[in-house]
Amino acid sequence: MGLFRFLLALSVALSHLHHNEKVITEGFVAVQCFFMLSGFYIFKTLSEKYIALKNPIRKFYFSRFLRIIPMYWLSFFALAIWSIVEHKLYPNIPNELASYVFFMPKFNWLQNLHFAFSNIFI
Repeated sequence: MGLFRFLLALSVALSHLHHNEKVITEGFVAVQCFFMLSGFYIFKTLSEKYIALKNPIRKFYFSRFLRIIPMYWLSFFALAIWSIVEHKLYPNIPNELASYVFFMPKFNWLQNLHFAFSNIFI
C-alpha cells in the first residue's frame, strides 16, 4: 500500500508540474484516491494503536500535531525566505508571499489577524 500511495503522490506532483505523464492516473483522481487511502490508514491507526489508551482521541490528535506542525513551519519559513530572496532578485515577477511580508505593516489589524490565524491553525 505504501508503494501505491507513493505512485499516487507522484501522479499528483507530475500533474502540478504540467507534465502529461500519468504514473497511475490523472492528478485529480490520484488526489481523491490518496485521501481515501490516507483516511483509511488514519482510522486504522486510531482504532488499533490509540483505542486502548486513556484519552485516545486527545493522544491521537496530539501525535498528529507533533507529526504535521514542525514540518509545516519548516516549509513555511523556507518558502518565506525563498520568496523574499526571489522578490529581491526578480522584482517584476509576481510573488504573492513576498507581498504579505513586505506589505503586512500596511494591512489593517483584521487582515493581519486573519493571516496569522490561518497560518498558525492551518
